[in-house]
Amino acid sequence: MEFDPFDLRFARLEQRFSARHAEHIREWLASHQRAFRASPRSSSSGGAELEIAILDVIGEDWWGEGVSAKQVRRALNQAGNVKTIRVILNSPGGAVWDGFAIQALLKRHPARVEIEVLGEAASAASVIAMAGDDIAVHEGGFLMIHEAWTLTWGKAAQLRADAELLEKLNEAMVDLYVRRTGADRKLIVELVEAETWLSAAEALELGFADAVIPGKAKPGGDKRGADERPRSRSSAMVTPLRQLLTAGGAGLGQPNRRPTLGALMRKPWT
Repeated sequence: MEFDPFDLRFARLEQRFSARHAEHIREWLASHQRAFRASPRSSSSGGAELEIAILDVIGEDWWGEGVSAKQVRRALNQAGNVKTIRVILNSPGGAVWDGFAIQALLKRHPARVEIEVLGEAASAASVIAMAGDDIAVHEGGFLMIHEAWTLTWGKAAQLRADAELLEKLNEAMVDLYVRRTGADRKLIVELVEAETWLSAAEALELGFADAVIPGKAKPGGDKRGADERPRSRSSAMVTPLRQLLTAGGAGLGQPNRRPTLGALMRKPWT
């Protein structure tokens, strides 16, 4: 029987606070636990299916929040023999190590992996998305790719070592994106360096996605349902992505980054 770290955390807090305060803390912990959910179910084809919802930052921070590789591994082990793993993804990114590890855990599993991007798969979450045999992005959803970053301190040798590590991580991410998309490596490097937000249509065109899930149509209008996924990439885009690349990626939307406290501990983040 696997131990739930949330129970231990609550037990320690309960010893220090009144029952009333402890109940509030339990509710708070439960709300963060819901950011990661694994639900075994039977698919319409008759095979066993596991749905994993990743709805938080990647990697566990100082407060125990976030989705870690340990959680994903536990969910995969408990699911047993499943034919399909469906990952529901909405994350601003986080710890690059956990991103690579979760991607590897999904990739090495014999089940077919289907990724569904609800709102954003940014940074380390975009690395996880690359594990999909099928990647679908909802209309209005985005993928964001950029270089790894960190906060560090120390002597010149330490700073050079950290910079070299970041460069290696950037190369590893580019390798992953190029292999999954089949896109030109020079273009992927430019997109990563510019910190690029890809719309669902742009992700489809470049190979970061295999389908766009359209929103609901007006009754009597477009008859396609929201679950009908186009399986082929469009032949052309209105604006080529290369034309959008300006100095610093100014031609593409760049919402504010959302770093977490873990970045303060010389921990590479994306």
